[in-house]
Amino acid sequence: MRIATAPPAWAASSALAGLIGSAAVLVGGRDLAEEHTAVLAEREPRALGAQHVVPGTDVAELLRAVGHWEPIVDHAWRALLTTAVLGLVTSAAVAVFAALVARGRTRGRRLLLTAGLALAGCAHLATLLGSAPAVPTAAAAVAVGTGLVAALLCWLPGTGRRSRAVP
Repeated sequence: MRIATAPPAWAASSALAGLIGSAAVLVGGRDLAEEHTAVLAEREPRALGAQHVVPGTDVAELLRAVGHWEPIVDHAWRALLTTAVLGLVTSAAVAVFAALVARGRTRGRRLLLTAGLALAGCAHLATLLGSAPAVPTAAAAVAVGTGLVAALLCWLPGTGRRSRAVP
């Protein structure tokens, strides 16, 4: 793969990973948030506000009994949905910018792609740093990694005898 075609390919793979992670959250729906919250209640009950729990207690059932389970799941669903929509929008923008760079590698298009990758990276970092299920987290990690490579490759000079100065 030539350097001239590498940035759009890496950016497209970053966008695809972001779209997959966002789609996983949107398809999973509120059930995904409830499953993830149940796992979190089992592993880290203090994160859900259960400060003084006897070991071996089913925290999810305890929270259901006192009426705190639904608000916690609603909050988790809103947080997942927000990061999914941010990831979806920024990944779609990166895909469009990658297509523009693939058509012509001008300085303005490379700046646009780099800015889009930076915004998408921030959105995906929100997924990585938050408490998200495995599929969106893995997809966000791939999106951030490939986005960094794409941004770096955007600004490398052309190599070989057929390369010319890029404006």
